[in-house]
Amino acid sequence: VASLDDSGCAERIRADRLHLCIDLSGHTGGTRLPVFALRVAPVQATWPGYPDGTGLAAMDARFTDAMADPPGEADTRHSEQLVRLPGFLCQPVRREAPPVAPLPAGASEFVTFGCFNHLAKLSDATLALWADVLRAVPRARLLVKARGLERPLAAQRLRERFHAAGGEFRNLVLEGATPDSASHLTRYGAVDVALDSIPYNGTTTTCEALWMGVPVITLPGSAFCGRMGQSILRTLEYDQWIARSQDEYVSIAAQLATQPQLIAEYRRTMRQQMLDSPLCDGRQFTLDFESVCRRMVDQVAS
Repeated sequence: VASLDDSGCAERIRADRLHLCIDLSGHTGGTRLPVFALRVAPVQATWPGYPDGTGLAAMDARFTDAMADPPGEADTRHSEQLVRLPGFLCQPVRREAPPVAPLPAGASEFVTFGCFNHLAKLSDATLALWADVLRAVPRARLLVKARGLERPLAAQRLRERFHAAGGEFRNLVLEGATPDSASHLTRYGAVDVALDSIPYNGTTTTCEALWMGVPVITLPGSAFCGRMGQSILRTLEYDQWIARSQDEYVSIAAQLATQPQLIAEYRRTMRQQMLDSPLCDGRQFTLDFESVCRRMVDQVAS
């Protein structure tokens, strides 16, 4: 349907007589929200490529969970009904991933904090928070890896912003994109502790870090985009890395920096904990998702 205009696409989908049609793009590149606005199925829902509601009267539901969108406070902000799954995310097993690397702090005199989130998520508030972390842990550095930082102008701009936020150039290491997924995941071997961004958390990168044995510290915000880290960590029962304030975020980072043996133990056990958790249980996630979808369709049909 990529070559069809909105009306043609809607007509084509209606001909298939779907019971449920799910949008995966929201207000992002390549979106077909105008097709959903034309109502192509009795039940229309959105999930999770865009971390917010669509604002469409014709979009009936948005899939989420109670940790990312707490009942009550989140419902009033959406035009869609919030349909809460046990967890909003199912993380596939990363079979291309290399083995978990030894703790880098064990072979050096400093602790390496890191973040591989999208460059657009690195807000001024994020950089200021990270500068506070590095002040609290003087023998530490920060490795930031993101597509775009291979360009000198983009890297220089981030250095300038970090300095303006109170950080020091000597503590900041920047890396750009790597050629493939395996080499990207390998770079987590250089990170002791990952620092999440605010107010827009990582999702894929948070799961990547955890899969590679790296603890992730997050600070929940008020909207779904700022609560994804909390949802992932609570699903894995790593509540101790969820901060309740910026001061606590810094405190958690500083405490972990002084406990290399504890970080090494997390590194040794974290991948198996993920495998044993609901986050990687694709079968159960599918059953839960199917059950919710059937219930939505049945409600419209009754």
